[in-house]
Amino acid sequence: MQRKFILLSLAVAMTAFAGVSNPDISLIGQVRSDWTNDPLSTDQYRPTLGLGEVELVAQSALNPYADGTFVLSIGDEGIEVEEGYIDLNRALPLGFALKAGKFRAPFGKLNAMHPHAYSFLQTPHLLDPEQGLLPGEESYDDVALELSELFPGIGTLAPQLSVAVQQGALFRTGQDTSVSEENFDPKISETHPSFLVHSSNGFEWGDFIVGDIGFSWAHGMNNVEANTNTHIWGTDLKVKIQLAEETRLTLQGEGLYRQERVASWDGDSYSFQNQDRKGFVCFADLTRGRLNIGSLYEQTSGVNSNSVLDRSVKGFAGFSLMEETTLFRLGVERRWVEGVHPVNTASMQILFSMGPHRPHQF
Repeated sequence: MQRKFILLSLAVAMTAFAGVSNPDISLIGQVRSDWTNDPLSTDQYRPTLGLGEVELVAQSALNPYADGTFVLSIGDEGIEVEEGYIDLNRALPLGFALKAGKFRAPFGKLNAMHPHAYSFLQTPHLLDPEQGLLPGEESYDDVALELSELFPGIGTLAPQLSVAVQQGALFRTGQDTSVSEENFDPKISETHPSFLVHSSNGFEWGDFIVGDIGFSWAHGMNNVEANTNTHIWGTDLKVKIQLAEETRLTLQGEGLYRQERVASWDGDSYSFQNQDRKGFVCFADLTRGRLNIGSLYEQTSGVNSNSVLDRSVKGFAGFSLMEETTLFRLGVERRWVEGVHPVNTASMQILFSMGPHRPHQF
């Protein structure tokens, strides 16, 4: 009996040790096919088929008070750390939580999510770095310290507030490549911490409607030497309506407004210009069991002119095969910019996951 007890204790100890040293590891992959009539595409009118970006996720409870997460992106350009952070969610007094590392900023709801968690196939153009409304090359993700608090509810309301101090490099606009080398201002490469505040308030309406409304504000310096700043405001709303036991309708929308003062260096002095841009996205997603179908509309002001609108309408559908380890998704889009011929795109995607982190339906 004593020998059995010793062996059992050793097994329990080894299991606990393995749980710490061996995190939960998941791989999320995809197979994707696209067709477009975009005249600027090298694949105009020709369907493409390829293996998209692979996501490697490692998560573990570091101790009873903290969790650790790493998300690696594997693609044609190599391996990149998308996220890597520690989350202290049970250690601080008064119910505060601390998140430290590189992670997707909680500006609104969509930016904080990975694209495989959307019910549509790709990130909305509103959040596309090419649009320039949010900072970042792929998403608004930065090295940051974030402190958050979930306050006591009032009735059916559940308010939450988070404040983050970020590295700030994503706000730097960079030097205009048209400026000659002798006129290049080296101080433009300096960075300054940026700040992000996000508040959300969950609510219930009756027995079948739940929702959340949020507000975001981000501030960063795009040129430290010239002391020029960028401000971004955002609002978001998400409502889920339970229509039947396995049927629900999700309505969601986000709006962004970016205002900045931009400095241009001519070799002797700065000249300044005020710029502002705005946009919004909204969609409806009807889910029944393992099937979902929906539509999306978005609109942003043009990159070079507020009077030029960039519009897009999408239709999408998804189906999970038995469980959420395998998802099939279809999408069509019509995008048009004033003065430019509309572009139509059709896409098919198969998402598959190995491990506990699923490509879950949104």
